[in-house]
Amino acid sequence: MNRKTTQSGRSMIEMLGVLAIIGVLSVGGLAGYNTAMRKIQITKALNEMQLVIQDCLQQHLTLKKPSKNQLISSVNLQYFKETLSALNSKANVSLYYYTATPSYDFYFIFDYLPVDFCVSMLSTNWEMKVAYGPSGGSDTEWEGTASDQKTIRKLCERYENAGGNLFRFAIH
Repeated sequence: MNRKTTQSGRSMIEMLGVLAIIGVLSVGGLAGYNTAMRKIQITKALNEMQLVIQDCLQQHLTLKKPSKNQLISSVNLQYFKETLSALNSKANVSLYYYTATPSYDFYFIFDYLPVDFCVSMLSTNWEMKVAYGPSGGSDTEWEGTASDQKTIRKLCERYENAGGNLFRFAIH
């Protein structure tokens, strides 16, 4: 008795092709997830920076005359430091009253400033006068939102991995 049997199913090559497609889609999904998580961290850091600024403005109103370059303590500053170090483990920030000139109330000093956070920070409309640049150097002043993203990115890239090359961000 000669029976002809037919086999149904998938070949090994077809299964490997399906697995390859799933792998490629997974990698794309993970990249998108990582990008989204990074943006969330940056937004969180900017929100915490805004809380620190509000604390500073409140303290500035209660202090009659702060001493020159007095270090500011803020509960929110510690959270901001932790969030910033999640973006770059070496990142650090300090906050001071800026009484050297009457035009700025206080300033942040950043070390190992993450580029993507720096670009977001300088592109944000703070609705107050801001100045930024190398600590101890001349300021580049902008009011409101900066529009030249290329210039901002170039400036920020100089400060990400330049230990000891501190970045100042002043607010009035």
